[in-house]
Amino acid sequence: MGLSKTIWTNPTEFLRNQQPENPVLFFSPSAVQSAARRFIDGFPGMVTYAVKSNPGEEVVENLAAAGVRGYDCASPFEIDLIRRLAPDAAIHYNNPVRSLAEIRHAVDKGVKSWSVDSKSELAKLVEHVPTQDCEISVRFKLPVSGAAYNFCAK
Repeated sequence: MGLSKTIWTNPTEFLRNQQPENPVLFFSPSAVQSAARRFIDGFPGMVTYAVKSNPGEEVVENLAAAGVRGYDCASPFEIDLIRRLAPDAAIHYNNPVRSLAEIRHAVDKGVKSWSVDSKSELAKLVEHVPTQDCEISVRFKLPVSGAAYNFCAK
């Protein structure tokens, strides 16, 4: 996949000609691909995009074209989106609470990476997810007393 089609050469031209009343997204495929490639080139691990941050098809298509191979999904919708636009990508299902139907859907779509933050969610995965080639990350809530910074606070 190459770059998406350019509709306007710059935001100023669009605003001058269209004078929109509602917010408009200005998207630069080349900027997205360039930033993704720069990050991939400088990071030795698997680069993973959090789909919920912007699930726009144009964003995912351009990230996949740039070489992003991992996607953090939080819903069946996001899993389906990635399977459609980047079929061979690794999907990390990091929503810590899922229904049995959502778990079955993810298994059917080939999800192998999960996260949990409770015993009950771990028990659901152990019962319903094939264990071969499966990765489950466990999130711990640790006390922050004495820490230089509380990363749980925003």
